[in-house]
Amino acid sequence: MNPPKREKSLSQRAAYVIRLISVPPVIVSVLMILLDHFRPELFVPQWEMWLVILFLGAMPLLAYPFSYAVPALRAKGREGQRRLAFCFSALGYVLGWLYGVLICKKMQLVLIYTIYFASLVLLVLCNCVLHIRASGHGCSITGAVILGGVYLGAAGLVGGLIAYGITFWASVKTKRHTPGELLLGSAVTVAASVFSWLCCGRPSLFL
Repeated sequence: MNPPKREKSLSQRAAYVIRLISVPPVIVSVLMILLDHFRPELFVPQWEMWLVILFLGAMPLLAYPFSYAVPALRAKGREGQRRLAFCFSALGYVLGWLYGVLICKKMQLVLIYTIYFASLVLLVLCNCVLHIRASGHGCSITGAVILGGVYLGAAGLVGGLIAYGITFWASVKTKRHTPGELLLGSAVTVAASVFSWLCCGRPSLFL
């Protein structure tokens, strides 16, 4: 009976590692780096890519060192850390969207910012207003699938779907989300993507 227990332990560890490296800030940062490598014309000048990573990736991560640095926040434990991370994410997404709309104005980038901002709004609506739990993990990885497919073609779509499947398995394995919560998070991103495309004047997705 020992081998099966060891196998279960290894799969559980693998699932936790996958969950750790597939958090939304990491996913969006990796996605932007890939887009910059394969579609450099999207980010002209290149610092536009780093701004996307700052707003959508780095700012949400700042919640963790901030929560450790402030004793009152550290005392609230993991739940307080999650809430603070959500607040930092919301701030980064809003600032990114405002930058895209008011300053950048390049429609392909405005579309990216708007998709993430609209996804945030719909997640808040589902989780806080309707009290229907939608997975932020499912939402984030679906955004990578959609944007990867749009800007990187078949390779981006296939790679995104593989990453989606692995992340889906890890989330269910670690019991952080149910399949329904993950699928609802995915539906949120699909709806946000369609809405954003329409609101952005249906920009050409290919330069």
